[in-house]
Amino acid sequence: MVDRQPFRNAVAIVGYGITKSRRHADVPVGSLAVETADQAIEDAGLTRAQIDGVATGTSMPAYGSARVLRAGHGFVDSGFLREHMALDTSWSYDDVSFPPALVRAVQAVASGAAHHVLVNRTLFNPAGRYNSFGRSAAAGAAQWTAPYGYVVGTSGIAMPYMEYQQRYGMRREHMAPLALRIRRNVQAVPEAYWHGTELTFDGYMNSRMISEPMCLFDNDIPVDGGGSFIVTTAERAADMPHAPVYITDWGLVQDTYRPAPGTLGSLDAMYEPTRVMAGKLWNRSGWKASDVRVPQFYDGFLPLVLWWMECLGFCGVGEAWQLVQGDRIDPKGDFPLLSGGGNLGWGRIHGIPHVLENYLQLSGRAGARQIDDATSGIATYSVPGYADATAILFSSDRSS
Repeated sequence: MVDRQPFRNAVAIVGYGITKSRRHADVPVGSLAVETADQAIEDAGLTRAQIDGVATGTSMPAYGSARVLRAGHGFVDSGFLREHMALDTSWSYDDVSFPPALVRAVQAVASGAAHHVLVNRTLFNPAGRYNSFGRSAAAGAAQWTAPYGYVVGTSGIAMPYMEYQQRYGMRREHMAPLALRIRRNVQAVPEAYWHGTELTFDGYMNSRMISEPMCLFDNDIPVDGGGSFIVTTAERAADMPHAPVYITDWGLVQDTYRPAPGTLGSLDAMYEPTRVMAGKLWNRSGWKASDVRVPQFYDGFLPLVLWWMECLGFCGVGEAWQLVQGDRIDPKGDFPLLSGGGNLGWGRIHGIPHVLENYLQLSGRAGARQIDDATSGIATYSVPGYADATAILFSSDRSS
């Protein structure tokens, strides 16, 4: 029995704005956020005066010597946008990141708390080394992990990735086709960080090891950048300039595990809560994994793509690495995986590229890279099983 929710396809994305990803922008991130917000408002055929809700993702990098704890410089929150854009809002919300904030914006619109909500995520890349660890001592549970290098995300992913390789016969060279495909895809996206820079098999295989078996190109690159979207009701969306893209359903991992400090837990710890979430998502939506035409799985760390595919039932456990070897994942293939370039192409702007590609493809605005029959899609975010792990389903057909 399908347990369809009242918010199903009741809210749509109707406009977007994006800025080019740069290692370090020549303006504060607050300026980038206002720029993309105004782009999104104009794209939706609205004015600032019509925006009555704001949602943002605000978590910021905890690294570098120049971390700035000030809105508009180190992060962007709803208060900053309301003040600097003179927005008269009835609803606002700040979350750790963009996809969860988008979900809350959909709920606000569906409930009538706001009519037109601006959703923004802008990332700041401080000066200094990314993987610096400035303390000389570790207390509590961290004393058992930090001295051995478990202080950043890459080392946390390396352990379950090695576990996956050992269980299922995968080797580093089997990840190369996915990394190369993403880099080729992003050559059609001028705003992305890696646009204009090719990656070869040898370049991938010979790249610097960050935390074995995670190499340099298994990680997204920190950047200044981000984007904005406008969401409103399906009824209002019908009168707007562009074809709306409806939010059909979403899943948020709730029964999260608690890994040791600096680690991200075992492979099984990630899979179990995410597969529970996936079962509920497919049941509520009435969809199957095979119904999804535009698959955009989070790739802040490249192994996450494989794990999301398996947790959500797009293939069997231990099979995803085999499915990314051939032409099937090309943009014109039957499984155009990360056709929009993902984080590996755009840089670290969290879930923005994945939602953006769903919006552009399903609204028929992807230009030369338009996917045939792009009527349904999925975007995921974060590490499967982790506290903010999110999966969102999109449709171009309100009746689906």
